[in-house]
Formats: sequence, C-alpha cells, structure tokens
Amino acid sequence: MGMIEIGIVWFISSWIVFFPLISRGTVTQEENGEVVAGSEASAPIDHQLPKKAVIAIAGGALFTFVFWLGMVSGLFADLIEFIDYTDR
Repeated sequence: MGMIEIGIVWFISSWIVFFPLISRGTVTQEENGEVVAGSEASAPIDHQLPKKAVIAIAGGALFTFVFWLGMVSGLFADLIEFIDYTDR
C-alpha cells in the first residue's frame, strides 16, 4: 500500500469520523435563550470546530493505521481467501 493509497484512506476515514461529530456538543442560540436579531435560532453559539477537526484527524489516522496493519500483516488476505467467490 503506497503513500497515495494511505492518504486516500486517511482522507475518507477522517470525513467519516468528522460528519457525526459536527452536531455533537453544539449549543444553539435557541437552547441558550439568547437569539440575536436577524439570525437563525438554530445558529450555534460555540461550534467547537477546531476541537472536532483534531478528533476527526486523529480518528482517521487511527483507522488508517489499523487498516494498514491489516494489509501488511496479511489479515485481510486471509479474510479474502476465506470467502469463496468461485461458487456463484
């Protein structure tokens, strides 16, 4: 597995981790009770995007490492051999 493939796996897995994190821990103006005039009531007060981005990057790196380890160790090759694709 080359560097480009590792980068692709990391990028996709980081986004997969990031999307569920976007709404976690976000407090809206409506929940806080102070809606600014002219803004949407569901607008966040503190979105915490830098913190969520760091968590997504770390989660993507962890998933990529586990995926790479499975590729290098041959674990995935053993799983692929376990599935019989010729009997269809």
